[in-house]
Amino acid sequence: MARHGSRGSGSVARSIVALALAFALTTGPGALDGAAQSVLDVTTLTKYVDSLANPLSNVIVPTGTTDGVPLYDIGISQFEQSLHRDLPPTTLWGYDGMYPGPTFEVQRGQTIKVRWTNNLVDDFGSPLAHILPYDTTVHGAGAMFPEARVVTHVHGAVTDEASDGFPEHWFSADPNAAANGMGGPAGNNLVTTYTNDQRAANNWYHDHAMGITRLNVYAGLSGFYLIRDQEEAALGLPSGGFEIPLVLQDRSFYDDGRLFYPAGPGDLSSPGVGDPLAGLPASFPEDASQVPLFLADANLVNGTVWPFLEVEPRKYRFRLLNGANSRSYDLTLEPEPGSSSSDPLVFHQIGTDSGLLSTRVERSSVGLAPGDRLDVVVDFSGMVPGDTLLMRNGGRGARSGTTDQVMQVRVVDPTGADNSNLPDQLSSILRYEEQDAVRVRTLELVRSFDEYGRMELLLDGKKWTDENTETVVQGELEIWEFVNRTGQSHPMHLHMEAFQLLDRTAPNGADIPLELYELGWEDTVVVGGRETARIMVKFEQFTGTFVWHCHILEHEDLEMMRTFRVVAVPEPGTMLLVISAILCAAARRRGDHRG
Repeated sequence: MARHGSRGSGSVARSIVALALAFALTTGPGALDGAAQSVLDVTTLTKYVDSLANPLSNVIVPTGTTDGVPLYDIGISQFEQSLHRDLPPTTLWGYDGMYPGPTFEVQRGQTIKVRWTNNLVDDFGSPLAHILPYDTTVHGAGAMFPEARVVTHVHGAVTDEASDGFPEHWFSADPNAAANGMGGPAGNNLVTTYTNDQRAANNWYHDHAMGITRLNVYAGLSGFYLIRDQEEAALGLPSGGFEIPLVLQDRSFYDDGRLFYPAGPGDLSSPGVGDPLAGLPASFPEDASQVPLFLADANLVNGTVWPFLEVEPRKYRFRLLNGANSRSYDLTLEPEPGSSSSDPLVFHQIGTDSGLLSTRVERSSVGLAPGDRLDVVVDFSGMVPGDTLLMRNGGRGARSGTTDQVMQVRVVDPTGADNSNLPDQLSSILRYEEQDAVRVRTLELVRSFDEYGRMELLLDGKKWTDENTETVVQGELEIWEFVNRTGQSHPMHLHMEAFQLLDRTAPNGADIPLELYELGWEDTVVVGGRETARIMVKFEQFTGTFVWHCHILEHEDLEMMRTFRVVAVPEPGTMLLVISAILCAAARRRGDHRG
């Protein structure tokens, strides 16, 4: 395990306190009452009184063209929006003045450009302070940087490095600002290019600014980015109003409707717990709000707290996305008492992160870690008008009566015949062959502590500022072996290319058989505690510097993110490594050992 900084008995004590604080934070609103009486008790909100919005009813259109391709304009601003009937309007940061942001819907191979403009300014044109607690102790978030800084990443997009949303390429809300010196543009806007030369998929876009990704996404900066293609269209899947993207997120609130996010250890005190600062050094910064995990109190779907959805007794396509900071979901769809059936409905899974599976898979429940997407069809034809169902969450940390519930589904009268299809065969997926990989990268996920005694998770024992160690040759197949030395699951996300899961190994060394739904194209893979997961990946379209990271945003912001570089030909300093990798690959082909 790699460790950074000195750790004596005092640091150990600080670490124990930090972990205890993190536990208290995730145990619900009761743990917050002593420090902040105005934190909302979400059990006072009436569930299922607000209807669910369909993001496909809010598809953005180009404002013009540039360089012969469509140009989309999106402003990033602060605004108020009602998230629940019983809540005052909530102050948010979002795209085009809405949360979630408008939906992109593009065709495969159709190049577009997007001009992202940072309008996070007050009435006098001055850049805003953040609406959430800003931690200057996190790398890349020091007091010298503007708090209202952004850079958008289209999660799942295959694009060049200038358009990928590299964390240090942020830009401020000052139209006269100089470039930040780390690759970000001057001024307050950035034009990016997306070639969309990839399979149809349920991608999404969100902020990725260095050191504040967790804050900007929690504040509202996310939206859907759908790619369509002819293969998908030929299947006759449910469409129009019968196709609904669903982004699942959790939030906590103050009584006045403002978002609650922890402002540091002092926010976690409660009667009987004692001084939450005990054991921490006197020099512990008051603004050190970064926590290793944050599970909020209420579930939102498409920006609404515990909504209801009306469906006809027919097939629907749900494009599921976990856009939460830390929370994982395990979803079931169960009829409520008094309905015509008591049997939970089946999720017919047809796709994963990066597009269609080869064949559909029937599942009684589906799990999504942060960043995950699932494409499912649910058939309500066995239900009758008047029936109701609950989408429930059995994921870790779900609390009875609050975060174990997601939304209500109400069956209404049909308006016409259902002519959609639910095919068995969906797409042709050519699986990579393990023996074709030219190298194996063994990358450990480890736990460490920072100079304040806070837990931080590291990739291969290295921090963001350490030199790049992963240089990939364009077009070469590699195996990335994630060895999780921690007791916590981590959803590992690679930018720029989709990959295939090769295998999993349990903590005791036993092979974990892959499920059929794990044989598609992914860009995020969950590596369970003490597990090992191996993926096969080939970076073909672009060269440049990109990132790989844990998609638990609190982990990502506190060092669980690293770069990798894609080069057209091996760099001189890596030739010996390449030769060694080729010899190892040859040995594997002879069956001498398993990579």
